[in-house]
Amino acid sequence: MPSLKDFIDALSVAWPVALTALIGSTAILAANAYGVVYATGIPGWMLTVLFVVAVFAAGSCFTALVQLVAKAPAWLLKWYRTGVRRKAEIAWLNNLPAHEHRLMAYLFSTNTQAFPYPFGEDRFVGLIQKGLVLRPGGAYQAMSWPHVVPDHIWAEMKKNPAKFRHPQNAGNPMMLPF
Repeated sequence: MPSLKDFIDALSVAWPVALTALIGSTAILAANAYGVVYATGIPGWMLTVLFVVAVFAAGSCFTALVQLVAKAPAWLLKWYRTGVRRKAEIAWLNNLPAHEHRLMAYLFSTNTQAFPYPFGEDRFVGLIQKGLVLRPGGAYQAMSWPHVVPDHIWAEMKKNPAKFRHPQNAGNPMMLPF
């Protein structure tokens, strides 16, 4: 049978466990205080244990709440910075040089949001630096490294498909020399 120390250790690990213990022990203590038939026969030592559990569980929940409030400014700042970065990326998407625009238009026209491409080839360097094409990390073959157009960039291109239409007879800009 687990000891009270084991239970308190479990409370400090996860706030959902602590919240469940707090609600359960508080409900039993309240039922006993209001004279609910099934709860009035609980021995005094058990009510004391339930009270101690409720106090520690409340402390664990309060600590989790304080941690959440302390992390909120960093989350908000990250959210704000992500929005600013995405707006800049969309602005870059709408003002691309001709060779980069041809690449993005070709990808959009062929409905290719993810594609393999050589890692060291410099055709996509400008797009990667702008965040319009991502090159995920990992262990891949250098000649077929995965490249991905982020979802928010793809969604922006879908808003104005005429701007990103690649002419049928223009060929594949991923294969043609600059």
